[in-house]
Amino acid sequence: MNPQSPATTPKQQAAEVIKNGASIVVTTNKKPSLDEISTVIGLTHMLQAMNKHAVAIVSTTLPHAIEFLKPQAVIEADTKRLQDFVISLHKDKADKLRYKVEDDEVKIFITPYKTVISEKDLAFTSGDYNIDTVVAVGVVSRDQIDDAMLSSPRILGDTKNIVTINAGGQIGKLGSINWSEPEAISVSEMIISISESLGSNLLQGNTAQALLTGLVSVTDQFGNDKTSPKIMTMAAQLMAAGADQQVIVKEIAESKKLKVVNEQPKEAAKPAETVAKAPEPSVQKSEEPVNTPPSTADVLKQQTAHVKVVKDQPTIAEQSEQPTVKPVAEPHITNNPQLATLKPAAEEEPTKPAAQEQKQQPAPEPEHVVAARDAVKQAADKVTPANPEPIKSLNAQPVEEQTSGDIVINHDGEITLPESSKE
Repeated sequence: MNPQSPATTPKQQAAEVIKNGASIVVTTNKKPSLDEISTVIGLTHMLQAMNKHAVAIVSTTLPHAIEFLKPQAVIEADTKRLQDFVISLHKDKADKLRYKVEDDEVKIFITPYKTVISEKDLAFTSGDYNIDTVVAVGVVSRDQIDDAMLSSPRILGDTKNIVTINAGGQIGKLGSINWSEPEAISVSEMIISISESLGSNLLQGNTAQALLTGLVSVTDQFGNDKTSPKIMTMAAQLMAAGADQQVIVKEIAESKKLKVVNEQPKEAAKPAETVAKAPEPSVQKSEEPVNTPPSTADVLKQQTAHVKVVKDQPTIAEQSEQPTVKPVAEPHITNNPQLATLKPAAEEEPTKPAAQEQKQQPAPEPEHVVAARDAVKQAADKVTPANPEPIKSLNAQPVEEQTSGDIVINHDGEITLPESSKE
């Protein structure tokens, strides 16, 4: 066996492990910079373009500046979906297993072997994570890694290859391979430098846009002293692959404005609190009654009480021809927008015989009294608008290809797993 070449560097080792990995998790530290989170997104897109099972794990709150990169397409906030779901059954009870994809369901069929299978024969457990490589961007030690990774210690404990990537002289201690570049200004730059080692034409689309975002953020739009001919060459390479610098600059600028706007209410809250704490001026109580809107019962009561008999008493002959109560004055509308009251009529008390006759034969209610009661009733019976129609749910898209496969169990101890076939 030939000894390892002294030319093998951590950079080359990192590129080789990432290239040979099949199931890869990309993560970062608890407080990632815009460059580090953009690198996580870009590297995950790159690995998926290499047909690898790759996912990013970031549980921290993502900055608004990267929303245009659509991080939810590759980032998970926890590790729950990385763990296998295991269905266990004793092999002596199964003769053959078959699965079939129908629409949006995967059905598993078990053919019994000289027995009857029920739910009691099945056991459901959580399996392994099946991760062979972890890439930690901007992580030096274990306590710095994302909390979601720390909450699943089996990932770090069982994963064979852990690669840390750090720029600016920070040397990682967590991984089996710790790649550090003291001269590098960003981790985005480091990933761009190994892209050719991983494969050809990988700096495309989402990958190029995310990595250019990292370079723009570190160099302050290529305007600070970190900008170099090497960085400008990389930026030109990414823009030639489809990255849009103008969009990146605009989104970063908008996020800074949003941050300033969100901070302004906090500063203005102090004088607001001072005003709120100031004692209110004392107000002397007025002896005049406060005008409060009358209730419906009070209005109707007042309207009935205001109906009075005119002072001029007609003769006995006229009383038989004319009604006892004359129409009162037109109603007077108060400031209450919903209820109307009647203006009191300036008439004197009726004579005693007329009042007795009014008690024996009560006069019909005036039209304005009836109208007022109807208006109150209509206001009370008013109903609220009908609820809007519920939003219709979208049906899942049907699966285009119906696939199935058989798993034959040899009860001598071997299990045959033929390739899946299309029906």
